[in-house]
Amino acid sequence: MSSPSCRSAWRLLAVLLVLTSSLPAQLVNTSVRVRVGTGDDTLITGFVVGAQPRTFLFRAVGPTLASFGVGGVLADPILTLFGSNRNVIATNNDWGTNPSYSAATISASMASAGAFALPAGSRDAVLIATLPSGAYTVQVTGANNGTGVALFEAYEIAAAPVASGTIRGRLATATSSAPEVGIFGAEMVFRNAAGAEIGRSTTRVFGLFDATLPAGAVRVEFPGSPAFVPAFQLVTVVAGVTTELPPLLVVSRASGPGTIRGQVTNAVSGSTLSGATLRFREGSGVQTGSVAGTTTASANGFTITLSPGTYTAEVSLTGYITSFFTVIAREGNEPVNQNLTLSPVLGANQIRIVLTWGSTPEDLDAHLTGPDAGISIARFHVYYDAPSDSANTAKLDLDDRASFGPETITITSFRPGVYRYSVHDYTNSRATLSTALSSSGAQVVVFRGSAEVARFTAPTGRTGTLWTVFEIDGTTLALTPRNEFSDVSIPRSVTAPPLEGGVVPETNAEILRIGRKPKR
Repeated sequence: MSSPSCRSAWRLLAVLLVLTSSLPAQLVNTSVRVRVGTGDDTLITGFVVGAQPRTFLFRAVGPTLASFGVGGVLADPILTLFGSNRNVIATNNDWGTNPSYSAATISASMASAGAFALPAGSRDAVLIATLPSGAYTVQVTGANNGTGVALFEAYEIAAAPVASGTIRGRLATATSSAPEVGIFGAEMVFRNAAGAEIGRSTTRVFGLFDATLPAGAVRVEFPGSPAFVPAFQLVTVVAGVTTELPPLLVVSRASGPGTIRGQVTNAVSGSTLSGATLRFREGSGVQTGSVAGTTTASANGFTITLSPGTYTAEVSLTGYITSFFTVIAREGNEPVNQNLTLSPVLGANQIRIVLTWGSTPEDLDAHLTGPDAGISIARFHVYYDAPSDSANTAKLDLDDRASFGPETITITSFRPGVYRYSVHDYTNSRATLSTALSSSGAQVVVFRGSAEVARFTAPTGRTGTLWTVFEIDGTTLALTPRNEFSDVSIPRSVTAPPLEGGVVPETNAEILRIGRKPKR
């Protein structure tokens, strides 16, 4: 413990022990400025929280120190909080991109604690955590093994601010031909359940936008423009989670009404359903409230005329799970394919997974792997080339090869082990750095019993031909999102997806097999 950083850390430790004691008095803030190195010269300090939980704001300030005349600063500090068994509780690199709190919320917490402000976009690091009784460690390191002078600060604050999550979406035009065209430079407004504005964002290239907002119900608004009518979608922001939103589609201003036309189909058989009731509400993701129009589907489909705009269709039919879909009413040329798919009701512990997407790529495939019924160390693989497992408990009900879907897999009973669901881009399976799957508008809906239990939208701006969507615990049926992209050219290799961004190599034998036995 001879280095300056280590000696400073020990001095800081003594102060932190006072800060976390159970005495009535408390130390509001403590700080230490040291040179952060690597290895033994990493800044590591420990502290103990007493009997009562305490809330802390920790900061590792590097680049901002230069504005105070400090030279040789740590350019990009990383702040990590560990528990007593060295488990990572939280970490941050760049305070403005904290997944749990927005930059505005962190700025307000720093100001209330009496800390000097950090510039927007700076690479300083901040963590906010409420910690129960126990021992903890905080570590400050430099990104890419960087070194330099950093200021470490610890503040005890009255309470943690409202936690936040991140949403990522896309604003695009609803056209009669797909894919939709992203709208660049549009202002997006975010409001809470009470209608108060909580943030704004401007769409980037391809119409992409994102925002970190307080957890809870949020209304995402496009206020409209001279060319396009206003539109909105209702979403739920989950604390500490990045949620991918389905595209928010907008239509051109028009003098006349718009038309919504399509069919209601069975997700298992693909057959057309008649007798379904359709209720349309203005906005995307709107499941309650006033109804703009109602119609009934026949064997020939359904048609309804509404004001141009974006709507949520609630579709219900006896024996089927009531489901919600975003549809577009547009004057003139209608958007391609507004067919809606219903899943028959399942048994209480049965699960059905339904995949839909846009016009491109032409062929996406659903893949399910899980514990084999006969060989304990083996895994089954259900997909177009093997539509059922050996025990017939997992089955590919429907395989679509000509855009849109649905492609459906049903699991009627489970065995202990991990079930993994993935989507493979068969059309572009031999491509590298493909963004077609990420841009496909693919959605995966998971049903259990008589209800929808999860919905996933393909993340935008990613490269790869395999989207590993989620896993299911075969014992508890708990669902764990994966949302990872990688490259797999041989469909049967989906049994062992690589890590995010990885590639499964192909052998000559596999190349020949694909050549001899194509899907079509």
